[in-house]
Amino acid sequence: MVTNGVRVVAVGREGRVTLPAEMREALDLGEGTQILIEIDQTRGTLLLKPAVTVPRDPAWVSGDEHLARLEQSYADAQAGRVMRMSDELAKKLLDGSENGP
Repeated sequence: MVTNGVRVVAVGREGRVTLPAEMREALDLGEGTQILIEIDQTRGTLLLKPAVTVPRDPAWVSGDEHLARLEQSYADAQAGRVMRMSDELAKKLLDGSENGP
């Protein structure tokens, strides 16, 4: 198995590049795997790496517990069970100089 290495491949018709089998296998890249391509024009390089995708809906919620807490937060807000804090208090909480209201 390849753990590190460099291979020379050719750009084919329609700009396609075939990744060597041993490299695909080393990174478990199968048909349909999405790959992130990053260009660095200052160095004249391309970086390819497997893309990590998150389902769009809900993209930023992970797990049933998180979703339940989010739903509870919405319910609390709608019922008026919220409090506002000043920017000053938020900064103190973030820097650890305040323990909260």
